[in-house]
Amino acid sequence: MDRKQAAKTYLEETNKLRSKLSGLDVKSIEEKASGEVLKWRRNFDTSSSIQLERVFNEIEQRKQTEVIALANELR
Repeated sequence: MDRKQAAKTYLEETNKLRSKLSGLDVKSIEEKASGEVLKWRRNFDTSSSIQLERVFNEIEQRKQTEVIALANELR
């Protein structure tokens, strides 16, 4: 294998690893945000109040929007 081919192979492998790392970062952010929403829901009893349910739904939507924006930035 000559130097040019070795450098090309190295760059290809590096790019594959970067792509995998980016995917893992996105997945980690999505899981963390989802976990936060679930934690909020467990900490508060929303079944007794429709208004609280609406507030949590709004928070969840905002967090999902933030996660999508962060995921797009990482990609």
